[in-house]
Amino acid sequence: MKQLYRAITTCLGVLASVYMPTTLYAQREADNWYFGNQANVTFSGGSPVAAFNSQLSSYEACASISDAAGNLVMYSNSENVWDANHQLMPNGSNLGGHTSASQGVLILRHPGNASQYVIFVVDAIDNNLVGGLRYSIVDMSLRGGLGDVVASSKAIRLPTPTATGKVTEKLSAALHANGRDYWIIVHGWQSNNFYSFLLSTTGISTAPVVSSVGPVHTGGGSFFGAANAVGSMKVSPLGTHLALAERDSRFELYNFDKATGSVANYISLPAIGDHYFGVEFSPDNSKLYASTYVDGGFASTIYQYNLLQGSTGSIGSTQQTIANIGGLAVGLQKALDNKIYIAAFNTPFLHAITVPNALGTACGLIQNTVSLGQKMAQVGLPNFPNTFATAQTLSITSEKLNEQVTVYPNPAQGAVWVHLPNAFSLEAAEVTIFDAVGKKAFQGKLPRSISNEGATVRLPSLPEGVYLLQIATKVGVISKKLSIQ
Repeated sequence: MKQLYRAITTCLGVLASVYMPTTLYAQREADNWYFGNQANVTFSGGSPVAAFNSQLSSYEACASISDAAGNLVMYSNSENVWDANHQLMPNGSNLGGHTSASQGVLILRHPGNASQYVIFVVDAIDNNLVGGLRYSIVDMSLRGGLGDVVASSKAIRLPTPTATGKVTEKLSAALHANGRDYWIIVHGWQSNNFYSFLLSTTGISTAPVVSSVGPVHTGGGSFFGAANAVGSMKVSPLGTHLALAERDSRFELYNFDKATGSVANYISLPAIGDHYFGVEFSPDNSKLYASTYVDGGFASTIYQYNLLQGSTGSIGSTQQTIANIGGLAVGLQKALDNKIYIAAFNTPFLHAITVPNALGTACGLIQNTVSLGQKMAQVGLPNFPNTFATAQTLSITSEKLNEQVTVYPNPAQGAVWVHLPNAFSLEAAEVTIFDAVGKKAFQGKLPRSISNEGATVRLPSLPEGVYLLQIATKVGVISKKLSIQ
């Protein structure tokens, strides 16, 4: 059994300076999960309930996708793809991935063709990573709407400009700043390069955005001495952070630019453990969760890091142990119910972090909370892009409006002026200030101004430091970093 990472991911910059979740709810692409040994759950009723129709078996690699109404479209273990009737698509085998890749497969709808989906896969260290990053196109107009893989667009290798062309087992996707396209992100093997391929209305770019940052990913134990290729990589819901794990080395945290696909500002986080595997962000982008396990998979630990810490260099000091779990429990995945689920290897249960936005053990990790019936979880849970499994989404209009919200002076002393465009109603606007550990430091109403475009907020006497200023309006919640001197 492959071992997972060693040192914990580095944490990234304080908090998103622009955060305005709207009251619109995400579509239901992440409603149906297929994973493990024919295990699957549905979130169609809000909470996960076991279903018993899966044909998929996979140690780690798995992905599924539903339509906007939550109806299953397909699922895959990176080697094969099954349709909504749980039948193997006639041309749906030999996709080029490996079931033992940490994030071996990812499925996205084509932004330029409503009848097409794209399946991305990567290889595993078991196969010496020789397969690289590949994609296949599924045409849903075939077979009466059940879909099939297009023979001429199957297992197409994307060029990753490394000496060997190999990439690690990490495969993630982030919604582009335009709210339509996606960045497909992988990490080079024996390289410190991130590769971001753009999936847009015109198709898949074969020239990736290359970011050379952080340590070289190389070495480790296990197959071919390549265990540091193992582990998960996730982008935060707002597209501002990227975290990953190297099984035998470290956890890493970065800034991510969803407009350019670039990765920057490496931070390493401290951790205690033999191997490191899972990473996941809280729905509100304020917390990072990470998982480690001891050699042999006899025990696992879940950690939390507070991304609202005053400086990026001190984020590591916020590390808290959330739970010690018997056995191998390291695969982390956020769901539409705003909980983070944990796969428990060879058990018919999922664990859950029930309040992941909360600080420390208030996040409420509950073991064995979701029954899978007689089906068994393995290490992996379905791989989704950063925006699928979150209950709140960002609309392009709201994001642009939020760019017009100004808080000054910043750093502040005694008071700040908050400028809001007329698009934000000031009626019932409420101001809340949180300190670096997430504790509420101030709450009050935002006074109306004569121009109806802003108001002065009188600040209480607070210690110097970095805070989170939240303004709740009828349009949504605006979050700004605020420094107090």
